[in-house]
Amino acid sequence: MEIEFVLRSCSSWSKKVATCSETIGLYLIEQNQELPKPKFEKFTRLVASLKATPKETVTNVPVEAYNTSKALIPVTVTKGGLYLALRQVNACSAIFSFKAYYSWCPFHKKGLVVFPGVWSPAVGSVSVPGLCFDNAVSKTGLKTVSALCDSKGNWKFNITSICFCRAGYQLTAGRTKCEGQ
Repeated sequence: MEIEFVLRSCSSWSKKVATCSETIGLYLIEQNQELPKPKFEKFTRLVASLKATPKETVTNVPVEAYNTSKALIPVTVTKGGLYLALRQVNACSAIFSFKAYYSWCPFHKKGLVVFPGVWSPAVGSVSVPGLCFDNAVSKTGLKTVSALCDSKGNWKFNITSICFCRAGYQLTAGRTKCEGQ
């Protein structure tokens, strides 16, 4: 998720209040089926506590406000759907944009190997098994190979991601299959 927001500094309020907050809470509920909108009390999973970045002070003048901040929050979802909630109490804030999206490593067919389309992990990368075409094998002689799908939806290939024609077979001019006997 990507959120662009601004929070006003508690010290900039003209009237001092007993309680003041400079954070926004992002909460989540996962569900496998669509249900009526849940009440806020049901949102027990705090995903992130958003804080703004203060403006730079000029010649020791107190900070009056905060800059617009952007937060990128990776979330792993294990169910079919989710509800999101933002909560701020005793704060002066504005949300400029809120984007919830997922990354995807698309179906990949190149050379003599094919990899299925898979969801990207929230962070890091995940190993994805691929298959060599007919009469092709990996460097280790197996029919399966692997590649990495990273959190941005990009494939990462190395020597374990490549298939070669078996002995007695050769790559066709179109480089799409192994022919021979």
